[in-house]
Amino acid sequence: SGSKKHGYALLFFALLFYGLSITGTVLFYVYYAHDQSACRLHTFFISFNMCLCVILSIISILPIVREHNSS
Repeated sequence: SGSKKHGYALLFFALLFYGLSITGTVLFYVYYAHDQSACRLHTFFISFNMCLCVILSIISILPIVREHNSS
């Protein structure tokens, strides 16, 4: 219908949730992975989760995925 409100709302919420996930990741590093001498498992899981989020975000915008899920 020519209205761009849907696109602006989608962009706004995408940026909002990416910002929240980055903020959460930083807080996890600050509060759960601050003591590197005790256990590095916390740092591994935080980093692994962050890498998975980045990889899935990239996969979701690939043309082959958008072709199969056009909606």
